[in-house]
Amino acid sequence: MIDVRIKSTGVILDIAPDASFQIEIENPIFADNRCPIPFSTEISFLPTQKNKEQLGYLDAMLLPPSVKRLNTEIYASGVKILDGMLSFNSIKDGCLNYTFSGR
Repeated sequence: MIDVRIKSTGVILDIAPDASFQIEIENPIFADNRCPIPFSTEISFLPTQKNKEQLGYLDAMLLPPSVKRLNTEIYASGVKILDGMLSFNSIKDGCLNYTFSGR
């Protein structure tokens, strides 16, 4: 189970139960420059009441959400695996599409 949690409040955002995304992280120990490798993936959030409140989205206004960037963490089965930033991309099929990126 994957959870996307807002860093400042601890609120877990709602994603579709059948949603899947892939993040590929290369081990920096084997990198030539010894720098952390950046990563990113797109995540679609359901237009639930909780997501709308946290992201500042009013669907009746047909405007983008007021929260464009948000510090978040990704947890897998209750274990934090990634820290990063959500950045707003678009609204498609009623879902709020953000890109999660970090180092």
